[in-house]
Amino acid sequence: MNTTVTKDTLWSVMKQQALEDGTLPSNVSLQQVADSWLVPDCLRYPVLTVTRNYDDRSASLEQHVFSTDLPRSLTADVEALLWWLPVEYISPGTTVPHLAAWMGTRHLEIAGLPEVYEYIVINPTDAGQL
Repeated sequence: MNTTVTKDTLWSVMKQQALEDGTLPSNVSLQQVADSWLVPDCLRYPVLTVTRNYDDRSASLEQHVFSTDLPRSLTADVEALLWWLPVEYISPGTTVPHLAAWMGTRHLEIAGLPEVYEYIVINPTDAGQL
């Protein structure tokens, strides 16, 4: 049997596996995630700023464009770039990151974080990597 796999078929099969694994929410497509990283200006990367609220065990996250020569290098189009980012964390006693959310917006709130006396490391496998 000689068949050709289309990119739509590939995305569909990968999405099905991600759903079975619980690593991607049903309202997000892998193509959306990939497209957010394959923008024409591939030399730009996101920076994720996390502000933890210890009172209610939550955190506020914000993504923006990383640039070494701010602010003059960023046009409105570049400032508007958004990436789909997995938001994972580890805390004391954990070795496998917990997937808290997928972020495809400028701001995101996550709740249900560990107790105030426990640290968290957000996206521990991606910290500082380019």
